[in-house]
Amino acid sequence: MIIGCIALNVQSGGDFYGLLDRGEISDASSSFLDMKSTVINGCSAHFYYLTKFFYPRGHSAFHPYSMTSQYDFLEVSLISFLTIILIIWSFIVGMRGILFGLGFYCLTIILLLQFIPVGSAIVAERYTYLPYIGLAFLVGTGMQWVANRISSHLAIVCISMITILFVRSTRLQSNIWQNHTTLFEQAAYEYPEDAFIRKILASGYWAEGKIDSAIYHINFVIEELGLETSQSIELLANCYSEKGNYIKANSLFDKAVSLDPENISAKYHRGINLLNIDLQKAIEDFDYCEQSGNEYFLPLLSGPRGRGYGMMGQYNNAIRDLTKAIEFYPDDPNFYLDRAVTYEKIGKITEASSDYRMVLTLDPSNEYASERLAIISF
Repeated sequence: MIIGCIALNVQSGGDFYGLLDRGEISDASSSFLDMKSTVINGCSAHFYYLTKFFYPRGHSAFHPYSMTSQYDFLEVSLISFLTIILIIWSFIVGMRGILFGLGFYCLTIILLLQFIPVGSAIVAERYTYLPYIGLAFLVGTGMQWVANRISSHLAIVCISMITILFVRSTRLQSNIWQNHTTLFEQAAYEYPEDAFIRKILASGYWAEGKIDSAIYHINFVIEELGLETSQSIELLANCYSEKGNYIKANSLFDKAVSLDPENISAKYHRGINLLNIDLQKAIEDFDYCEQSGNEYFLPLLSGPRGRGYGMMGQYNNAIRDLTKAIEFYPDDPNFYLDRAVTYEKIGKITEASSDYRMVLTLDPSNEYASERLAIISF
Protein backbone atom coordinates (compact mmCIF):
# COMPACT_ATOMS: atom_id res chain seq x y z
CA MET A 1 0.00 0.00 0.00
CA ILE A 2 2.90 2.35 0.72
CA ILE A 3 4.29 1.70 -2.78
CA GLY A 4 0.87 2.43 -4.24
CA CYS A 5 0.54 5.68 -2.29
CA ILE A 6 4.01 6.76 -3.45
CA ALA A 7 3.04 5.96 -7.04
CA LEU A 8 -0.18 7.98 -6.83
CA ASN A 9 1.60 10.97 -5.31
CA VAL A 10 4.56 11.00 -7.70
CA GLN A 11 2.56 10.39 -10.88
CA SER A 12 0.32 13.33 -9.99
CA GLY A 13 3.39 15.56 -9.77
CA GLY A 14 4.15 15.38 -6.05
CA ASP A 15 7.36 14.59 -4.18
CA PHE A 16 5.80 12.32 -1.50
CA TYR A 17 5.89 15.01 1.17
CA GLY A 18 9.40 16.16 0.37
CA LEU A 19 11.02 12.73 0.48
CA LEU A 20 11.50 12.39 -3.29
CA ASP A 21 12.68 14.62 -6.11
CA ARG A 22 9.80 16.05 -8.06
CA GLY A 23 9.84 15.08 -11.74
CA GLU A 24 8.32 16.71 -14.77
CA ILE A 25 4.71 15.84 -15.51
CA SER A 26 3.19 16.07 -18.92
CA ASP A 27 0.58 18.72 -19.59
CA ALA A 28 -1.78 15.91 -20.51
CA SER A 29 -4.13 15.04 -17.70
CA SER A 30 -6.26 12.02 -17.01
CA SER A 31 -8.66 13.87 -14.73
CA PHE A 32 -11.20 14.33 -17.51
CA LEU A 33 -11.80 10.59 -18.04
CA ASP A 34 -15.33 9.29 -17.60
CA MET A 35 -16.19 6.20 -15.58
CA LYS A 36 -16.12 3.82 -18.54
CA SER A 37 -12.71 5.06 -19.67
CA THR A 38 -11.40 4.79 -16.12
CA VAL A 39 -12.55 1.15 -15.88
CA ILE A 40 -11.05 0.34 -19.28
CA ASN A 41 -7.75 1.94 -18.32
CA GLY A 42 -7.64 0.16 -14.96
CA CYS A 43 -8.35 -3.22 -16.56
CA SER A 44 -5.81 -2.51 -19.32
CA ALA A 45 -3.16 -1.66 -16.76
CA HIS A 46 -3.92 -4.87 -14.86
CA PHE A 47 -3.68 -6.87 -18.10
CA TYR A 48 -0.37 -5.16 -18.92
CA TYR A 49 1.19 -5.91 -15.53
CA LEU A 50 0.15 -9.56 -15.71
CA THR A 51 1.37 -10.16 -19.25
CA LYS A 52 4.67 -8.34 -18.76
CA PHE A 53 5.50 -10.52 -15.79
CA PHE A 54 5.22 -13.66 -17.89
CA TYR A 55 6.36 -12.09 -21.17
CA PRO A 56 8.85 -9.29 -20.34
CA ARG A 57 8.96 -7.42 -23.66
CA GLY A 58 8.02 -3.94 -24.84
CA HIS A 59 9.30 -2.13 -21.76
CA SER A 60 9.24 1.65 -21.57
CA ALA A 61 9.98 4.34 -18.99
CA PHE A 62 6.70 5.98 -19.99
CA HIS A 63 3.44 4.43 -21.21
CA PRO A 64 0.87 6.99 -22.45
CA TYR A 65 -2.87 6.51 -22.16
CA SER A 66 -3.01 5.87 -25.89
CA MET A 67 -1.53 2.45 -25.11
CA THR A 68 -5.01 1.20 -24.22
CA SER A 69 -6.03 1.36 -27.89
CA GLN A 70 -4.13 -1.88 -28.51
CA TYR A 71 -6.28 -3.80 -26.03
CA ASP A 72 -9.76 -5.20 -26.47
CA PHE A 73 -12.14 -4.16 -23.69
CA LEU A 74 -13.73 -7.59 -23.34
CA GLU A 75 -10.31 -9.24 -23.21
CA VAL A 76 -8.88 -7.05 -20.45
CA SER A 77 -12.14 -7.06 -18.48
CA LEU A 78 -12.31 -10.86 -18.62
CA ILE A 79 -8.76 -11.18 -17.29
CA SER A 80 -9.56 -8.88 -14.37
CA PHE A 81 -12.79 -10.74 -13.67
CA LEU A 82 -11.05 -14.13 -13.74
CA THR A 83 -8.40 -12.88 -11.33
CA ILE A 84 -11.08 -11.95 -8.82
CA ILE A 85 -12.86 -15.31 -9.32
CA LEU A 86 -9.56 -17.17 -8.80
CA ILE A 87 -8.92 -15.35 -5.53
CA ILE A 88 -12.43 -16.19 -4.28
CA TRP A 89 -12.09 -19.83 -5.38
CA SER A 90 -8.69 -20.26 -3.72
CA PHE A 91 -10.12 -18.81 -0.51
CA ILE A 92 -13.08 -21.21 -0.56
CA VAL A 93 -11.10 -24.37 -1.29
CA GLY A 94 -8.23 -23.40 0.99
CA MET A 95 -5.49 -23.05 -1.63
CA ARG A 96 -3.29 -20.91 0.58
CA GLY A 97 -0.41 -20.62 -1.88
CA ILE A 98 -2.61 -19.27 -4.67
CA LEU A 99 -4.53 -17.07 -2.23
CA PHE A 100 -1.35 -15.53 -0.80
CA GLY A 101 0.33 -15.02 -4.18
CA LEU A 102 -2.67 -13.44 -5.92
CA GLY A 103 -3.78 -11.60 -2.79
CA PHE A 104 -0.35 -10.07 -2.25
CA TYR A 105 -0.16 -9.06 -5.91
CA CYS A 106 -3.62 -7.51 -6.01
CA LEU A 107 -3.21 -5.71 -2.69
CA THR A 108 0.03 -4.06 -3.76
CA ILE A 109 -0.96 -3.37 -7.38
CA ILE A 110 -4.46 -1.96 -6.84
CA LEU A 111 -3.37 1.67 -6.43
CA LEU A 112 -1.26 1.47 -9.60
CA LEU A 113 -4.20 0.56 -11.85
CA GLN A 114 -5.37 4.14 -12.47
CA PHE A 115 -8.86 3.52 -11.14
CA ILE A 116 -7.93 6.76 -9.40
CA PRO A 117 -6.50 8.48 -12.50
CA VAL A 118 -3.42 10.65 -11.92
CA GLY A 119 -0.64 11.85 -14.18
CA SER A 120 -0.30 11.07 -17.87
CA ALA A 121 1.16 7.54 -17.74
CA ILE A 122 -1.24 4.62 -17.55
CA VAL A 123 1.30 2.17 -16.12
CA ALA A 124 4.56 2.58 -14.23
CA GLU A 125 6.96 -0.34 -14.50
CA ARG A 126 9.23 0.98 -11.77
CA TYR A 127 6.58 0.31 -9.12
CA THR A 128 6.02 -3.36 -9.99
CA TYR A 129 8.91 -4.88 -8.04
CA LEU A 130 6.87 -5.43 -4.89
CA PRO A 131 3.63 -6.66 -6.55
CA TYR A 132 5.60 -9.10 -8.68
CA ILE A 133 6.74 -10.85 -5.49
CA GLY A 134 3.19 -12.16 -5.25
CA LEU A 135 3.23 -13.46 -8.83
CA ALA A 136 6.67 -15.00 -8.29
CA PHE A 137 5.34 -16.76 -5.20
CA LEU A 138 2.44 -18.00 -7.31
CA VAL A 139 4.85 -19.43 -9.91
CA GLY A 140 6.88 -21.04 -7.15
CA THR A 141 3.75 -22.64 -5.75
CA GLY A 142 2.97 -24.01 -9.20
CA MET A 143 6.47 -25.46 -9.59
CA GLN A 144 6.17 -27.12 -6.17
CA TRP A 145 2.90 -28.70 -7.27
CA VAL A 146 4.56 -29.99 -10.47
CA ALA A 147 7.46 -31.42 -8.47
CA ASN A 148 5.16 -33.19 -5.99
CA ARG A 149 2.45 -34.39 -8.36
CA ILE A 150 4.16 -34.92 -11.73
CA SER A 151 7.96 -34.87 -11.83
CA SER A 152 10.67 -33.08 -9.92
CA HIS A 153 12.86 -33.17 -13.04
CA LEU A 154 10.18 -31.40 -15.04
CA ALA A 155 9.95 -28.75 -12.33
CA ILE A 156 13.73 -28.24 -12.45
CA VAL A 157 13.67 -27.91 -16.25
CA CYS A 158 10.84 -25.35 -16.06
CA ILE A 159 12.60 -23.33 -13.37
CA SER A 160 15.84 -23.40 -15.36
CA MET A 161 14.10 -22.16 -18.51
CA ILE A 162 12.36 -19.37 -16.59
CA THR A 163 15.67 -18.38 -14.97
CA ILE A 164 17.48 -18.23 -18.31
CA LEU A 165 14.68 -16.16 -19.85
CA PHE A 166 14.55 -13.67 -17.00
CA VAL A 167 18.32 -13.38 -16.59
CA ARG A 168 18.66 -12.54 -20.27
CA SER A 169 15.76 -10.07 -20.14
CA THR A 170 17.19 -8.42 -17.02
CA ARG A 171 20.61 -8.13 -18.62
CA LEU A 172 19.19 -6.48 -21.72
CA GLN A 173 17.06 -4.07 -19.71
CA SER A 174 19.97 -3.12 -17.44
CA ASN A 175 21.67 -1.68 -20.52
CA ILE A 176 18.63 0.58 -20.96
CA TRP A 177 18.50 1.78 -17.36
CA GLN A 178 21.73 3.74 -17.72
CA ASN A 179 20.63 7.36 -18.00
CA HIS A 180 17.90 9.72 -19.09
CA THR A 181 18.41 9.34 -22.82
CA THR A 182 18.76 5.54 -22.97
CA LEU A 183 15.50 5.23 -21.06
CA PHE A 184 13.56 7.49 -23.39
CA GLU A 185 15.21 6.16 -26.53
CA GLN A 186 13.49 2.90 -25.70
CA ALA A 187 10.24 4.76 -24.94
CA ALA A 188 10.43 6.58 -28.30
CA TYR A 189 10.93 3.23 -30.03
CA GLU A 190 7.80 1.85 -28.39
CA TYR A 191 5.71 5.01 -28.85
CA PRO A 192 7.19 6.99 -31.77
CA GLU A 193 4.14 9.25 -32.10
CA ASP A 194 4.09 10.43 -28.48
CA ALA A 195 5.08 14.10 -28.23
CA PHE A 196 5.83 14.03 -24.51
CA ILE A 197 8.38 11.24 -24.92
CA ARG A 198 10.01 13.02 -27.86
CA LYS A 199 10.32 16.26 -25.88
CA ILE A 200 11.84 14.51 -22.88
CA LEU A 201 14.30 12.72 -25.15
CA ALA A 202 15.20 15.97 -26.93
CA SER A 203 15.84 17.72 -23.61
CA GLY A 204 18.10 14.84 -22.58
CA TYR A 205 20.11 15.09 -25.79
CA TRP A 206 20.38 18.86 -25.32
CA ALA A 207 21.69 18.42 -21.77
CA GLU A 208 24.27 15.90 -23.03
CA GLY A 209 25.42 18.19 -25.83
CA LYS A 210 23.99 15.98 -28.60
CA ILE A 211 22.44 19.00 -30.24
CA ASP A 212 21.67 17.58 -33.69
CA SER A 213 19.78 14.66 -32.15
CA ALA A 214 17.86 17.04 -29.90
CA ILE A 215 16.92 19.22 -32.90
CA TYR A 216 15.73 16.17 -34.83
CA HIS A 217 13.35 15.03 -32.10
CA ILE A 218 11.96 18.46 -31.22
CA ASN A 219 11.43 19.22 -34.91
CA PHE A 220 9.54 15.93 -35.17
CA VAL A 221 7.24 17.13 -32.40
CA ILE A 222 6.69 20.52 -34.05
CA GLU A 223 6.53 19.55 -37.71
CA GLU A 224 5.35 15.93 -37.81
CA LEU A 225 3.09 15.90 -34.76
CA GLY A 226 1.99 19.53 -35.19
CA LEU A 227 2.52 20.49 -31.53
CA GLU A 228 4.05 23.95 -31.63
CA THR A 229 4.06 24.93 -27.96
CA SER A 230 6.07 27.57 -26.16
CA GLN A 231 8.09 24.87 -24.40
CA SER A 232 8.96 22.99 -27.59
CA ILE A 233 9.99 26.20 -29.40
CA GLU A 234 12.09 27.20 -26.38
CA LEU A 235 13.92 23.88 -26.43
CA LEU A 236 14.63 24.28 -30.14
CA ALA A 237 15.93 27.80 -29.45
CA ASN A 238 18.24 26.45 -26.74
CA CYS A 239 19.66 23.97 -29.22
CA TYR A 240 20.47 26.64 -31.81
CA SER A 241 21.97 28.84 -29.11
CA GLU A 242 24.19 25.94 -28.09
CA LYS A 243 25.30 25.60 -31.72
CA GLY A 244 26.27 29.30 -31.76
CA ASN A 245 23.46 30.39 -34.06
CA TYR A 246 22.42 33.19 -31.70
CA ILE A 247 20.32 35.15 -34.20
CA LYS A 248 18.10 32.20 -35.11
CA ALA A 249 17.93 31.18 -31.45
CA ASN A 250 16.78 34.67 -30.47
CA SER A 251 14.05 34.59 -33.12
CA LEU A 252 12.82 31.27 -31.72
CA PHE A 253 12.94 32.56 -28.14
CA ASP A 254 10.83 35.55 -29.21
CA LYS A 255 8.31 33.12 -30.71
CA ALA A 256 8.25 31.00 -27.54
CA VAL A 257 7.58 34.09 -25.43
CA SER A 258 4.85 35.27 -27.82
CA LEU A 259 3.12 31.90 -27.49
CA ASP A 260 3.31 32.09 -23.71
CA PRO A 261 4.25 35.49 -22.19
CA GLU A 262 4.42 33.85 -18.75
CA ASN A 263 7.12 31.38 -19.77
CA ILE A 264 9.87 32.47 -17.36
CA SER A 265 12.19 29.72 -18.56
CA ALA A 266 12.07 31.05 -22.14
CA LYS A 267 12.88 34.58 -20.96
CA TYR A 268 15.75 33.37 -18.80
CA HIS A 269 17.30 31.34 -21.62
CA ARG A 270 16.70 34.18 -24.05
CA GLY A 271 18.70 36.35 -21.66
CA ILE A 272 21.55 33.83 -21.74
CA ASN A 273 21.46 33.88 -25.55
CA LEU A 274 21.26 37.71 -25.69
CA LEU A 275 24.54 37.98 -23.78
CA ASN A 276 26.08 37.22 -27.16
CA ILE A 277 24.17 39.81 -29.22
CA ASP A 278 22.41 42.45 -27.06
CA LEU A 279 23.60 42.97 -23.49
CA GLN A 280 20.96 45.51 -22.50
CA LYS A 281 18.08 43.27 -23.56
CA ALA A 282 19.73 40.36 -21.76
CA ILE A 283 19.74 42.39 -18.53
CA GLU A 284 16.06 43.24 -19.09
CA ASP A 285 15.17 39.57 -19.38
CA PHE A 286 17.10 38.72 -16.22
CA ASP A 287 15.39 41.59 -14.38
CA TYR A 288 12.00 40.28 -15.49
CA CYS A 289 12.85 36.82 -14.16
CA GLU A 290 13.91 38.33 -10.84
CA GLN A 291 10.72 40.36 -10.56
CA SER A 292 8.63 37.28 -11.26
CA GLY A 293 9.78 35.81 -7.95
CA ASN A 294 10.24 32.37 -9.51
CA GLU A 295 12.15 30.41 -6.87
CA TYR A 296 13.82 28.12 -9.38
CA PHE A 297 15.36 30.89 -11.49
CA LEU A 298 16.27 33.35 -8.71
CA PRO A 299 19.52 31.52 -7.84
CA LEU A 300 20.38 31.04 -11.52
CA LEU A 301 20.17 34.56 -12.89
CA SER A 302 22.71 36.36 -10.68
CA GLY A 303 25.75 34.79 -12.35
CA PRO A 304 24.91 35.49 -16.01
CA ARG A 305 23.52 38.93 -15.18
CA GLY A 306 26.73 39.72 -13.32
CA ARG A 307 28.73 38.72 -16.39
CA GLY A 308 26.48 40.90 -18.51
CA TYR A 309 27.04 43.92 -16.29
CA GLY A 310 30.77 43.26 -16.41
CA MET A 311 30.75 43.18 -20.20
CA MET A 312 28.83 46.49 -20.19
CA GLY A 313 31.38 48.08 -17.88
CA GLN A 314 28.95 48.38 -14.96
CA TYR A 315 31.43 46.84 -12.56
CA ASN A 316 29.71 47.63 -9.26
CA ASN A 317 26.51 45.96 -10.44
CA ALA A 318 28.60 43.04 -11.73
CA ILE A 319 30.30 42.58 -8.35
CA ARG A 320 26.94 42.76 -6.57
CA ASP A 321 25.41 40.01 -8.73
CA LEU A 322 28.50 37.82 -8.77
CA THR A 323 28.70 38.01 -4.99
CA LYS A 324 25.07 36.91 -4.82
CA ALA A 325 25.84 34.05 -7.22
CA ILE A 326 28.71 32.94 -4.99
CA GLU A 327 26.33 32.88 -2.02
CA PHE A 328 24.09 30.49 -3.94
CA TYR A 329 26.94 28.41 -5.42
CA PRO A 330 30.02 28.74 -3.18
CA ASP A 331 31.80 25.82 -4.88
CA ASP A 332 31.61 27.17 -8.44
CA PRO A 333 35.04 28.56 -9.41
CA ASN A 334 33.65 30.43 -12.44
CA PHE A 335 31.87 33.04 -10.34
CA TYR A 336 35.02 33.71 -8.28
CA LEU A 337 36.97 34.04 -11.52
CA ASP A 338 34.48 36.51 -13.01
CA ARG A 339 34.50 38.56 -9.82
CA ALA A 340 38.30 38.49 -9.64
CA VAL A 341 38.51 39.86 -13.19
CA THR A 342 35.99 42.56 -12.30
CA TYR A 343 37.87 43.53 -9.13
CA GLU A 344 41.08 43.74 -11.13
CA LYS A 345 39.46 46.09 -13.66
CA ILE A 346 38.51 48.59 -10.95
CA GLY A 347 41.89 48.34 -9.22
CA LYS A 348 40.90 46.28 -6.17
CA ILE A 349 43.97 44.04 -6.33
CA THR A 350 43.65 42.60 -2.82
CA GLU A 351 40.11 41.41 -3.48
CA ALA A 352 41.08 40.12 -6.92
CA SER A 353 44.00 38.16 -5.47
CA SER A 354 41.73 36.59 -2.87
CA ASP A 355 39.25 35.48 -5.53
CA TYR A 356 42.00 34.12 -7.81
CA ARG A 357 43.30 32.05 -4.88
CA MET A 358 39.79 30.74 -4.25
CA VAL A 359 39.55 29.75 -7.93
CA LEU A 360 42.78 27.77 -7.62
CA THR A 361 41.54 26.13 -4.42
CA LEU A 362 38.42 24.93 -6.21
CA ASP A 363 40.12 24.32 -9.57
CA PRO A 364 43.92 23.93 -9.24
CA SER A 365 44.27 23.40 -13.01
CA ASN A 366 42.89 26.85 -13.92
CA GLU A 367 45.80 28.38 -15.84
CA TYR A 368 44.25 31.82 -16.31
CA ALA A 369 43.74 32.33 -12.57
CA SER A 370 47.29 31.13 -11.89
CA GLU A 371 48.75 33.52 -14.49
CA ARG A 372 46.75 36.54 -13.34
CA LEU A 373 47.56 35.89 -9.68
CA ALA A 374 51.29 35.74 -10.52
CA ILE A 375 51.08 39.00 -12.48
CA ILE A 376 49.16 41.07 -9.91
CA SER A 377 51.23 39.67 -7.04
CA PHE A 378 54.54 40.62 -8.71
